[in-house]
Amino acid sequence: MRMFQSALIAALLVAVLPACQTTTGGQDVLQHGVPPGWGVPGTDFAVGSRRELPGRYAITEWVRRGETVEAWSELITSENWNLRFIQEVEGSVGHYLAKQRDGQQAMCPGRTRWTILDETATDITYEVWFEPCPALGDLLRGQRNPAMARVAESSYYEIARIFDGTWNRFRLAYAAMGDGLTDADRARWIGWLKGAGVVEQ
Repeated sequence: MRMFQSALIAALLVAVLPACQTTTGGQDVLQHGVPPGWGVPGTDFAVGSRRELPGRYAITEWVRRGETVEAWSELITSENWNLRFIQEVEGSVGHYLAKQRDGQQAMCPGRTRWTILDETATDITYEVWFEPCPALGDLLRGQRNPAMARVAESSYYEIARIFDGTWNRFRLAYAAMGDGLTDADRARWIGWLKGAGVVEQ
């Protein structure tokens, strides 16, 4: 999903930014444990990329030691939206996720498979299998993003959770190149995602 968001969602956020009102109130802070099997933060894995639209949206991506967000075998992504902002732009978590799925499937018909693992009105855990998508690769390459184009033209798997707090919406995801995970690894990542929580400030 990272490539599709890079191509379309970031542009949408920038486009609507001037029209959004400033939200007053508090904020939620995401808390989660060390990713399963990833070892010591700063030694075995580190932040590969961090971007922000102040007061609206932030994304942080972690990669294995020796890898980058341009060339990774595994990738952890944490996204954080101002809740009022994202609700005005994209609606509920279900509506947001449906738009991501429909947009990806329109761009890459027959090349993604989505499964909802657990769902409430404000909290969805899901997984996606991505097959190589030349059309998305061409789009990203046209946007001068050859690294993301290479990923779009690869097979990879993502398991993720998107959920609302009081003040913020979060998406926490793990992606791995290849066709998926073993049952044991999949269970560990589901447990990690489910164990994440927020503290209101």
